Amino acid sequence: MGIFNVTIGVGRPDKGDLSEVSAMVDTGALHSVMPKQFLEELHIEPLRTLRCRLADDSAREYQMGIALIAIYGESFP
Repeated sequence: MGIFNVTIGVGRPDKGDLSEVSAMVDTGALHSVMPKQFLEELHIEPLRTLRCRLADDSAREYQMGIALIAIYGESFP
């Protein structure tokens, strides 16, 4: 597993417009986390809240929505 930085495109799944952003990628991560204000600007709505347990054993809640992410020319909803 590794961590690296890359430019990705992020947008709504129902629209073709993607906004480029520099992102830190963790190859072992299950979900992507992005600033709430950035997602609001893209009109990506939260659909539910996910409770996560962190490595230090603390619990944290995150709002989840669906975004289209493009990396190296490939798109992933």
